[in-house]
Amino acid sequence: MLCVPLCTEQLYRFYNSLLLAMLWNCFSANDGKKKEWSLLIILCEEREMRKILAVDDSASIRQMVSFTLQSAGYEVVDAVDGQDGLAKAGKNKFDMIITDLNMPNLDGIQLITAVRQLPGYTFIPILMLTTESQAEKKDAGRKAGATGWIVKPFNAEQLTAVLRKLLR
Repeated sequence: MLCVPLCTEQLYRFYNSLLLAMLWNCFSANDGKKKEWSLLIILCEEREMRKILAVDDSASIRQMVSFTLQSAGYEVVDAVDGQDGLAKAGKNKFDMIITDLNMPNLDGIQLITAVRQLPGYTFIPILMLTTESQAEKKDAGRKAGATGWIVKPFNAEQLTAVLRKLLR
């Protein structure tokens, strides 16, 4: 018996292809021997990938966040600053937003305040990912509507664990 847990869209596609190949080989064998397969595939709930907006003015941070989250099975859309993030949030529906605090054009606190006014964004998780760790900055983030706060540099495992917890 083959037992395979599938949790990302890529793995889902891979194992579906593998299953089809195994079944094809089983039924198309011409060696005269009967082949029996006991195959069990355990699929995670089939649904669209969770869509996350990552907002940071640092290209390297955006790349690290995108790589970390895509590796964990999330769809990621990048925004270069708060103004870009707000425009993208207005045009698309995201399951979560991750934002820096200090950015040009519109900072993270202003972004959160504006996003919370958009239809459908009242209760979605918004995570601050920033170098700032002062209590008054965290309090301002909380008052604006931030759900959580992670101080850079971030740990990939920590970030994905927080996302899983917030996206339940």
